[in-house]
Amino acid sequence: MLARTPSAEIEETPASIAAGVRKPGRHQLLERELTGLRERRAAARAEILTLNSARTTANEDATDGKVSALSVEIGTLEDQIRQARREVAPLRSEHALAVSRALEPTRTGAAVHVLQALAILRENVRLLDEVADEISRAGGDAARMPFVPQLGEIENAARRIAGDNRS
Repeated sequence: MLARTPSAEIEETPASIAAGVRKPGRHQLLERELTGLRERRAAARAEILTLNSARTTANEDATDGKVSALSVEIGTLEDQIRQARREVAPLRSEHALAVSRALEPTRTGAAVHVLQALAILRENVRLLDEVADEISRAGGDAARMPFVPQLGEIENAARRIAGDNRS
């Protein structure tokens, strides 16, 4: 489990854990196909720009024909891209769920460490306030710790992540 404490060594990062969750072959294939379709569409669009920038009165008819053919190709590619996206979407959702599951121990562990750190912080702020009280009683001037309302929000989020529903 990944724990980011001052003395702990980090064995795996969230990125390395996520990278270790492999996509099934079909998912990889569909992603490559989708990338290829997008690249072909981008190339066709670039070619249209090149043709239009080189347009002259002498090549206008030929340019119009090529641009028209490329526009039809782009339309076909966009239909294929939409279909590929529909096919790959559920596979992406499955992969995202697998990544989430793989990262859950790290996420939960980090949330537990946040809760522990907050408890230590609160205890030490309380102790500093007691010290300031005693210095004040003795006639001295002691700095007070500021109130930090965001800690409650951090604690609530960490409790939800850690599975502790006390809020």
